[in-house]
Amino acid sequence: MAENDWKEGWLGDAYVLPNGTLVIPSGTRKLVEQEREYANAEGEYMTRDKYKEWSKKLIGKEVDPACAWFKEMGHNPVPPDVDLSSCP
Repeated sequence: MAENDWKEGWLGDAYVLPNGTLVIPSGTRKLVEQEREYANAEGEYMTRDKYKEWSKKLIGKEVDPACAWFKEMGHNPVPPDVDLSSCP
């Protein structure tokens, strides 16, 4: 397998910057009385809306971290505070 062959898979090139940086969530957390946050590949946590803004700046496309993490990547169970109704 050639380097980065994996990126042709289920997430595709749109989620990978030319330098190989992933623009997909690498985790999620829900702290008490705070909005759920999603981690980028560098471990920086941000809210769902901030993550969308961050990804749009990087790749010109919004990546919804909740849709990517729970629906596309299949992490379960989906917590009750996560609404996936806007996911394709």
